Amino acid sequence: MVGHRLLPLAAVALLTIRAGPLTAQVVTVRTVPLPRWQQFDRLPSNTRAMGGIRVAVDDSLGDPFVNPAKGAHLAGARLITSPSVYHTNINPETGTSLPIGLTAKVGSWFGAAAFSWQNVKLTQRFLPTTCPGCDLLGDPRIPPPNPTNESGQIAIGRRLAGAGLSLGASVGWQTLGWAQGLQSLYATGARIEHDGSATDFRVGAVKTLTGGRSLSALLLHQRYAATHDVLFLDQAVETNPWRVTTTGRLGHSRDQQRLWGAHVEYRWPLQTPGWQAGVIGTANIASHPKLPDYVLESLQLLPRDPGNTQAFSVGYGVVKRGGRTTFGIDAVVEPAWSNTWADAAVPTVDSMGGTIPTGGKTVENWFRFFNAALRTGGAKWYPIGGNSERLTLRGGLDLYRVAYSLRQRNYIAGGGRKFSDTWVEMTPTWGLALHLSGIEIHYRGSATSTSLGDLIPLSVGRGDDVTVADPGPPVLAAPLAPVTFRGSRITTHQLSVVVPIR
Repeated sequence: MVGHRLLPLAAVALLTIRAGPLTAQVVTVRTVPLPRWQQFDRLPSNTRAMGGIRVAVDDSLGDPFVNPAKGAHLAGARLITSPSVYHTNINPETGTSLPIGLTAKVGSWFGAAAFSWQNVKLTQRFLPTTCPGCDLLGDPRIPPPNPTNESGQIAIGRRLAGAGLSLGASVGWQTLGWAQGLQSLYATGARIEHDGSATDFRVGAVKTLTGGRSLSALLLHQRYAATHDVLFLDQAVETNPWRVTTTGRLGHSRDQQRLWGAHVEYRWPLQTPGWQAGVIGTANIASHPKLPDYVLESLQLLPRDPGNTQAFSVGYGVVKRGGRTTFGIDAVVEPAWSNTWADAAVPTVDSMGGTIPTGGKTVENWFRFFNAALRTGGAKWYPIGGNSERLTLRGGLDLYRVAYSLRQRNYIAGGGRKFSDTWVEMTPTWGLALHLSGIEIHYRGSATSTSLGDLIPLSVGRGDDVTVADPGPPVLAAPLAPVTFRGSRITTHQLSVVVPIR
């Protein structure tokens, strides 16, 4: 029988082969204040260091990997490499990456390719020397090898000049040995092994309209599957003689998702010279055939939780270009609805004496989200020589507010409850760029936390942007009380070099 205090947990694995948080093609939902996108932001960007503004401004570095049709704006061929590192002080982990990309345009055809290798260093948790069952995931005296992630993406497109239309398509893939934050999501696990894969398919179009206006659209489909093998340590107290014994127990979870999405952007110049505005709209529909059996601190959560999610976003942004300065601001709202439930593994008797058959719902959750983002940032460039050589300084702030409510029904106990929570994630960003005789050198960094105190001082020397996926698997949980991660901060740093081939 499942008790009324046991709550289901669902993880929405919205992994997408794209340039992290640079766009809104995928709307993420989380009920845990654990930012997870840093691991998956791996390609260069002109706007990420400017608070991540994106609604009304192009990103010549990142756009071809986000919407393959935007590769039409490319000129010639460029080689891009962006070694990077990320660090989180929540169950500390550090990831170092080596992405490499190529963009090219030949006549009316254009394309892009990117590949990334990432190694993650984890803080090993204590394993007792005497522990029956602790060899379930290998010799407990030997730390497991550091997990690795590999990813790739290939895009191709064509410009139909007579119609003012560009079309493009891309395919991406990943093999995942680790996803950021797993040690926090399995708080009582001593050792975790993650094995996952993801694929991403995109078809995009960009239409150039009269008067400086443009319209772009994107359709995407993603498939994600992973397994989590977790070694849990169970402790028992013996009284004769008195001692505490530890026994290892292996938990096995699966995480699966199928997602369809659509995204549109429309931009137009304002009457005031130098100003441009834009609007975006996104719709996602996701099914989750299997969700992980996460354990958050002392909360025990039911296994076997399928579910589905419908998420949307609507945003407006403006950007001002004048002289050597660019400044922009975005405002985005993200309503979403999720439904998760737990299935009975065996016939289960409820509190009224009835029987819930195998496969019947024992607990059901309805989540309602109304998240919002406010991003602002700017750049200023200074000439440092002839032939368009210049230094550009960038900075910005990304504020993301998560607000959700939960309505839960327990079909075993015959009761229900309501719960709600909200928090704000703050991400200051900074960066600079050097343009030297056609070669571009970009640096950008950011720090993310839900507490202003945890952002000061900003950590210098650790950070990341790497694999080819989207905001790491977000999490849907049904906690008894708000979940917090004290002292949490995730810092990212990236150095990118763009070299023209011809």
